[in-house]
Amino acid sequence: MTMEEEKGLVDVNYLLELSGGEPGYMHQVMSIFLENMKKGLANLDKNIRKDEDWDSVSQQAHSLKSGLGIVRIPGILEDLQAMETMALGTGDKSGLAGLLEHIRELFGKAEPEILGMMARYRKG
Repeated sequence: MTMEEEKGLVDVNYLLELSGGEPGYMHQVMSIFLENMKKGLANLDKNIRKDEDWDSVSQQAHSLKSGLGIVRIPGILEDLQAMETMALGTGDKSGLAGLLEHIRELFGKAEPEILGMMARYRKG
């Protein structure tokens, strides 16, 4: 296992640095990341589409950004920042659903890559 992951959609180089490349740690962090992203995206969907709870949208978007500092997926961090700002603002909120769909699309492309990495790290 090298200290630099092959180039793909997902950048785990910071996680590699933090873990020293230790496979169990890498696997655990990526597992937690996936679980948090899935729950967070479901919460965003509920808060945007059903409840129109803008404070919760802002808080959830902010919360998801921390994991993306460790497991980086280009575009999602920027979309979450825009979502957080839009939810806190006094203007039109209609763009939130589009941001959520774009995040889901990017995450959908990244998830198989993360699962593949996790399988390799599980084996050590």
